[in-house]
Order: sequence, then C-alpha cells, then structure tokens
Amino acid sequence: MANRVYLQAVIALLRDNANLLTGTVRGVLVDGDYAPDTRNDQTLADVPAAARMATSQPFTGKTFADNTFDAADAEFGAIPDAGGDQSTAMVIYLDTGNEGTSTLLAIQDVVFRPNGGTFSVSFSTNPDHVFRIQGDI
Repeated sequence: MANRVYLQAVIALLRDNANLLTGTVRGVLVDGDYAPDTRNDQTLADVPAAARMATSQPFTGKTFADNTFDAADAEFGAIPDAGGDQSTAMVIYLDTGNEGTSTLLAIQDVVFRPNGGTFSVSFSTNPDHVFRIQGDI
C-alpha cells in the first residue's frame, strides 16, 4: 500500500474545517485487519478497534505550507508485545476526543513488530513529510 491522503481530509481542509496547527494530530498503528478505503473512510470510527495497536502522543512541531504537513517524529510509549502481530501502517488523524468526529488525514506504510519497547516514526526521511496534498487522492 502506498502512502495516501484520505478524501475527507482534503474536503475538511478546503472547507477550512480542519486546523492542523492548533488541533490535536495523532497517529495510530494498525495491523492487517484494517483495509483502508481512502475515498470513503472518514473518521477514526471507520478504523476497527481490533486493528488499532497503539496511539501516538500528540504531534508537536507542526507546520503546514505548500500543501505539505510536517511535524516532529511521532512518539509512541511502550507498546506491548502483540504476540507476533505487527503493524502494517500508521493512520494519521485529527483527534477531537470522539472517534466519530476525529477526521482521518493520511495513512503511511509503517511495518513494526511491537516488543514492549518505545517506538517513533520519523517524518524527516519521508520526502512528503507527514503528508502532501497533490494529484490523485
């Protein structure tokens, strides 16, 4: 799966309904039980709870310029061993505190097998940083 932006994120940004800089942005590691549909999935409630492995701390150092959202590394606390299960991606979302209104923003390939230790995702090595809005959604 390629890194993608959710259609609902683009709509929310165009309507000025999503403030990435002042809002709480988080990432959630998901396993293969989640089959992302970036055209139709809209909120965190569309991501099955059973597929969610761990949620990051709120993103810090956020910037949004030239259609590119960037942030400091996504930091996860200790992630318990999942009995061999591994993450396949990280879903990035605007956290409202309610799954039904927390807008899905983007999904990135992140393969990680939890082992009880902490984990972080570095965006600086990704040319699109956290995500970039361009071309085909």
